[in-house]
Amino acid sequence: MPEVTKRRIVTWGGSTPERIGNRTAVAESKVEISFPNSETKDRCLAALDSSDRRLAMGPKTGGYDWQAVSEEALSDGSFIIRFGVAWYDSEFYREKRDVFFGNEHRELFASFGIDPSEVIVSHWEKVA
Repeated sequence: MPEVTKRRIVTWGGSTPERIGNRTAVAESKVEISFPNSETKDRCLAALDSSDRRLAMGPKTGGYDWQAVSEEALSDGSFIIRFGVAWYDSEFYREKRDVFFGNEHRELFASFGIDPSEVIVSHWEKVA
């Protein structure tokens, strides 16, 4: 197994108090994507950045927002990107929680040059 040679926070995304506002997360999704090289990783980071900019410009009342994005460089030249999604609306979360495995995201992953099997998603839901 390759070793981590470098870790960095790429962006704080919606993890800042200004972006969270008065919203309380009802669920979180943690996403981990493995990339074979920097080119594929950079395509993903560009897409995340574009999406994050759109969310930042909108009202702070949406059903979700990005959390911090981190990058790990591995000794074999591959990379792992980790990020979270904070969900602020229970119904919206239940409707969209599996969006990462829909056709739109499959096409997006293909445009990065990765297979959807390289994407791991876990969900945490607030119960009270």
